[in-house]
Amino acid sequence: MNCKNCDTELEGKFCHNCGQSSKIERLNVVSALKDFAKTILHIERGGAYSISKLMTAPVKTIELYLKGGRVRHYRPLSLLIWVSAMNLLVQQYLSKYNNTNGLDITVESNSVVNVIFESPALMFMIALPFLALGFHIWIKKKNINYSEHIFIQIFTAIISGVVQIILSPILTICGMSIEYITVTIFFTGILVNFAIYVGLYSSFMSTGKALLITLASYISAFLILMIISTIVTLLLLQIQVSS
Repeated sequence: MNCKNCDTELEGKFCHNCGQSSKIERLNVVSALKDFAKTILHIERGGAYSISKLMTAPVKTIELYLKGGRVRHYRPLSLLIWVSAMNLLVQQYLSKYNNTNGLDITVESNSVVNVIFESPALMFMIALPFLALGFHIWIKKKNINYSEHIFIQIFTAIISGVVQIILSPILTICGMSIEYITVTIFFTGILVNFAIYVGLYSSFMSTGKALLITLASYISAFLILMIISTIVTLLLLQIQVSS
């Protein structure tokens, strides 16, 4: 009997070449439900572990992950997408709640822009390559490379998303509008990001120098974001004029 994935001759319950199980069920409703249950269970286990570690000891967790401690963690980018999706659901529900209380936060033709600005996690997702570049300019020959900077930004966006999921309902019940909640959590995310970078940099430089380089990195990152935003805005205006 050969493996149905790579056609290698099987010698046990799993293929020694690709790792696929020798027992493959035909696709049906039952198998689809089993796959769905396994996916949810995997998210709950790995995702819950990653989130709990990030929320209780972010600097240590990120540092260990960058050094190779990754087995128990859920994939960061997948976790960020999952957290952002949950965040959007919460914001949509709270938007309806606020609408019943007379607040005007209706989504109009620029709904995509509104959705982005109502979710700091999504804003960080869009900005993270440019933020990572801004930080990489200053530490490109040190202990953290560009790809690792991207992962740090991903972890920060996850923390920001979880904070928003937890705080948004509480602040909404207290009477704060979505706009104020978004601004509050956005700047909270920036402070968290700043503190994480200072903590990581402090492992291979003085705290004072870490503070200065983190501040310089932020200035560089936001200058890059402003330049990119300006270029995109001008291109969109040009397209509108042409049409």
